[in-house]
Amino acid sequence: MAHPHIFVDAKFEAVGGADGNLSALRHIWRFDEVFSFSSSVLLDFDKNENMTLDSPELEAVAETVSASLSKYSYYTNITVDGKAVALGKPDAIKATYVDQSATRWGHARVSRVSEQR
Repeated sequence: MAHPHIFVDAKFEAVGGADGNLSALRHIWRFDEVFSFSSSVLLDFDKNENMTLDSPELEAVAETVSASLSKYSYYTNITVDGKAVALGKPDAIKATYVDQSATRWGHARVSRVSEQR
């Protein structure tokens, strides 16, 4: 059985601190409606079976995504002079469900950038 393709609109923002160093990264991922509906997102998390994701269900999605992404450094790798820069745990990972599409966003703190220089 073939693995289905997932289409994602991804946005990325780098945030500079007052000291001029990189202080945070922001990611927004908007998954297509096929993934959002047919995958475990709606089918597994829509506990009240109303074909949408309510606040408690969205919180459960965000918790699951956060745990999963942390294992992979939030799919973000940063290096300075060839050395890896540590990412702190995101302040928040939130999930929304609008127009039959799941959106997840996160804000990861960057640590040790100035120490790497």
